[in-house]
Amino acid sequence: MFAQSRRWLTRPLQLSLSDFVQRHTATNPASLFSSQKTLCALSNSYSIFENLTAEEALLRGMHLNDGESLLLLYINDPCVVIGRNQNAFAEVSLGRAAREGVAVARRSSGGGAVYHDRGNLCLSFFTTRREYAPEKTIEVVRLGLSTLCGIDKERFTSSKRSDLFLDGHKITGSAMRVQRDIAMHHCTLLVSSDTDGMGRFLHSDGHYDALETSAVQSVRSPVTSLLSRNVLPCGEDAAMNTVTHFLAHFFEVHGTSILLHDDPHQMHVHHSFPRTEAAPPISVHLGVQEMMKGFSFVYAEGRNHLSGDTSTFEDEVRRLRSGEWLLNMPKFTTTIGTSLVELRGGLSAVAPDLSARDRQEVEEYMSALFSSTDRITVRTTVALGVVDAVYVNIAELNSFLNTMLVGCKIEPATKVRKSVSQEEWTVEGFALEMSPLISVNGDHAKQNLQLVLRAFLHCWEKKNTFRLAT
Repeated sequence: MFAQSRRWLTRPLQLSLSDFVQRHTATNPASLFSSQKTLCALSNSYSIFENLTAEEALLRGMHLNDGESLLLLYINDPCVVIGRNQNAFAEVSLGRAAREGVAVARRSSGGGAVYHDRGNLCLSFFTTRREYAPEKTIEVVRLGLSTLCGIDKERFTSSKRSDLFLDGHKITGSAMRVQRDIAMHHCTLLVSSDTDGMGRFLHSDGHYDALETSAVQSVRSPVTSLLSRNVLPCGEDAAMNTVTHFLAHFFEVHGTSILLHDDPHQMHVHHSFPRTEAAPPISVHLGVQEMMKGFSFVYAEGRNHLSGDTSTFEDEVRRLRSGEWLLNMPKFTTTIGTSLVELRGGLSAVAPDLSARDRQEVEEYMSALFSSTDRITVRTTVALGVVDAVYVNIAELNSFLNTMLVGCKIEPATKVRKSVSQEEWTVEGFALEMSPLISVNGDHAKQNLQLVLRAFLHCWEKKNTFRLAT
């Protein structure tokens, strides 16, 4: 057992992200790799957006020679992170995340949706492209954990996607990104996360009859944490600190031999973890939070600024936070249906204080919409955050909604508001399109017809979990 009160770090090297990258844009005598081939750094930020930007800065600016590798460690505040080619509406309960203050981020690597919190450790392995081998970097985690926990390494198994399982339950999820001459394999590790609660966020809260997309879908697996499996040599209070510092030291001591081994899965590693005040397991404490002002990206030898690249750390964080980036996903089509009962519920939501007389008139208009069907079906196609096409099974409504919705930007409907204000929509076109079904005479009648449209759009937004952008 490790003494929970013992401090293992004394004076690790304190470097800002900017200083670290500047030292490593080319082969440099001041490079930290000049004295060792494997290096570990710990971010001081708990922001998913800042830590993803730190990875971006390293991918753009860090030069690695053959045999050199970096392990970046970081921990995030509660958030959901989806893969580059995933559909946010299909993967995440966006409404619940917004209500509970859980950030939603899209990373630039592939893979599926994962939940992070302070009980989850993120590990990002950087190697040269020539030595990129996620099946080997995941072995660093596997062999390290089996040594730390003192259990048979065969209890830890890995998948073809380089995910790691403990006793058949998933404890890591992996994603990769390969650039011109540098590669990154990053993975999560469930140390003490609330595995029972994370499922609340990893599902769609849309009410779809269908959602058609070419986006990558997450592969769901039973999950567990190291703490809940009772394999750690310490209690909950020391769990994250123990795992973080042990894996950092393990990587710096054994990383090279594992990454160069033909079949590290068969390796037997004996590791002595120093538990004295003189032993610093993590070489670099990396200042990431400080980069929010004044840090411009730099590029290593042989790499160039690409079209669309942000120029500063702050700009990249802002881009990752933006709705445009979250909705930058493959084209998708939703199908939702609305009944007369649901439309009445929408009316109560947008006009709760409607008089009995006006409600009766609006009811007549709504009933007319359902004269030929018991359910209004809407297919909405969205491309890059913009409504691309609409089909409604009522011809009159189909024509009007195509005119009004196609070309409009959308955003996640994560805050309660009335769907559309009176000033945003003209009722004249709606009344004209609906004239075969409804006779509307006078301005007051048109206002009531406007309520039908607003009630319908409320249902459309609620079921799709997206709305027209304000």
